[in-house]
Amino acid sequence: MRAAALSFLFFIGAAAPASAWGPDGHRIACAIAWDEMAAPARTKVGAFLGISTKDAFAGRCASFAMPPETASLHHVFIPKTARAVDLARDCAHGCALTAIDHSIDVLKSGAATLEKTRALQTLTHLVADIHQPLNIGFAEDGGGAEIKGTFRGAPVTLRAMWEREMIATLIKPNSSGPFYDFMSIAGRAPKAAANRPFDWANETLWIMRSPATGYLGTPGGIDYDETYVQQNRRVALEQLDKAGVRLAALLTEILGGT
Repeated sequence: MRAAALSFLFFIGAAAPASAWGPDGHRIACAIAWDEMAAPARTKVGAFLGISTKDAFAGRCASFAMPPETASLHHVFIPKTARAVDLARDCAHGCALTAIDHSIDVLKSGAATLEKTRALQTLTHLVADIHQPLNIGFAEDGGGAEIKGTFRGAPVTLRAMWEREMIATLIKPNSSGPFYDFMSIAGRAPKAAANRPFDWANETLWIMRSPATGYLGTPGGIDYDETYVQQNRRVALEQLDKAGVRLAALLTEILGGT
């Protein structure tokens, strides 16, 4: 199944600005999830969303927009001194993790179909979001939104580098052929879902804190050059792969598998 899922990555279109991962990031994660899901779960996902193909599912993930008033639910912002996510401290007014938990509860409940559909869409979106390193970022700078620099001669924030620019470097607009050999990336995400969204967020936190992201201690004014892209592109794609595999395991667990 994995080869089929990854082949989808070769044909996605140009990236556009969005919160958390841009549309293409969400499309990648959901394309992987579609093929990794057990067939019964995939059938139920299709029924909720009124779709029957991977392309349609990926498209729905790319186009889904949470209401503006829920912007704080895309991420988990922490103090700069924090070494781990603390739900009481970081999610007292809601965050991606509380929204994920709520969506899971709705999908497991006897809620109306429309409510479950909305919960499914939210879940597919936010599982990808908590794998974006700057989404487990520092509250004082909005997850890198206030750290300004340049990329290919244009102004950009560090957050935007991870939201869209990293993925956009892989895309050849209007290309009819492969743009990236995703299968060449080592370290595939584990299929087992032994850990939970809280653990995934803490894993992302330590990726965010790694030297390669350039987040810790930066005053801004950095030119995010091709070296920066090469250092971090593999991390971005591995995070999207994990998001897809883990989303599939979660949906299979909730909706049924074989």
